[in-house]
Amino acid sequence: MNYVMSFGNDPSSERLAAHPTDVQLQNYARARRESVHFDSEVDAHLMQCLICRIHVGRLSVEGRDSADPAFLAALTSESPQIDSALRDALSASPTAIGSTEVRVGQLWRAARSATGSVAVLVWIRKVFDSTVAVLPAALDVELADAETLIVSADQSPLNLPLAVFSNIDAEIDIASLTTLISDLDIADDINALRVASRDGVPPPSHVTTGLPVAREDDQRIEYRQILSELVDSLYTENQPAVDDEIDPHDLFAILEDLSIMQPGLRVHSLPFDDVVYVDARHMLHPVAAVHHLATCVVVTAVDGPNAMGALTNPALPGACGEILSRFLEADSIAVCAPDSDWQTVLLAPMDMQPAIEVPAGHQQPASVYGRPLDLNTMLLKHFDGTQDRWSDTSSVHFHELSAGLRNVEATSPAIAESAVSETRQKGKRATIPAKKEGYSRLSDDAASRISDLINEVLAGEDGLTVLDDFLDGQS
Repeated sequence: MNYVMSFGNDPSSERLAAHPTDVQLQNYARARRESVHFDSEVDAHLMQCLICRIHVGRLSVEGRDSADPAFLAALTSESPQIDSALRDALSASPTAIGSTEVRVGQLWRAARSATGSVAVLVWIRKVFDSTVAVLPAALDVELADAETLIVSADQSPLNLPLAVFSNIDAEIDIASLTTLISDLDIADDINALRVASRDGVPPPSHVTTGLPVAREDDQRIEYRQILSELVDSLYTENQPAVDDEIDPHDLFAILEDLSIMQPGLRVHSLPFDDVVYVDARHMLHPVAAVHHLATCVVVTAVDGPNAMGALTNPALPGACGEILSRFLEADSIAVCAPDSDWQTVLLAPMDMQPAIEVPAGHQQPASVYGRPLDLNTMLLKHFDGTQDRWSDTSSVHFHELSAGLRNVEATSPAIAESAVSETRQKGKRATIPAKKEGYSRLSDDAASRISDLINEVLAGEDGLTVLDDFLDGQS
């Protein structure tokens, strides 16, 4: 039943946000029954709250053999009439999957089984081999928020207003679809609403939505959580995650286009199947290593149902930490969700470790901070903040440091040999071809040549000349 309820986010209804207690309602009912003075504030609340009016009515008839006819008449007038289209949809026989084509834009009744108690209306957003990506829908349009599309009664196949929750993405088994209701052409409005929500701007004027959530105790928050859990229950846990949405070639092409916008940027492909699991239903696919000056970002794509929701998964920092351990040259991990703009979050090593809360000193688990941005914007902002400051240079005069470097000449062979050995080991572990080749091709006499370079600079030779000679010889 669709009742108009106060959610407490209207300033004018602040005084009426809290419902009277049972004792207050019982005293009010007794006072009205005995025609004595009654609480005016409770009376004012009842004028706007149907729930409490029903409660008072029940308290009024407690102990009587029958209800007051006037009370029953008031309830009848307030009760909605079930439209024939809704009655037909509820009583329709299950639609056998295979007897009809499942298409984008259809409105279905979905349940765990044809006669299951867990059922919800869903609108088809995408169709895969054995699953469908859906948005849940409900007749309780009063529970719509600013990210929920309200379909008017004249556009709804049920002849009743319909709320489609654009911010609850879910993937369910195609076998969970039980009854086909009708086609519902709302794709353009849904896309416009999702883009507006992503960009943090108001939706277009032609798109009807609910009011924004302005209070933490707004019951629409809990309703949305319950609805999300309900539709998520229609997915079989042991079914492999679907990766139909991920096209690594498309993502790699976007990164190559980015190199045109950012001179000096280099992109190297990574093994796509070298996955890391975030949880039982989501995994990270390495796609590319993006280098710019001294910065390297490993770009990954998240796979599984509700990929956008996975960008805020508490387990994501741990999975990114495992990616970072595999690609030692990286200083950050970018995680993209399959989307028209590849919405992305970027995690640095400090974001993958627990932190100490100040000033309490409690340890807080790692979590994802900041809102997602499209891939190109996220990388450009990251590179802008980490560029080497080539202008901040000053001359170094080694002869002024000679007193502190007396032992360097004696230890330089050991230092050079250790550096060469470590570089070769990094080359063996590297997955980027250019780095692997460059690090691994150091010649056997590289250590002695580096030692000579150090000694020549300490002896007062011009540093640039010595370095040029060294590089010419190395080539």
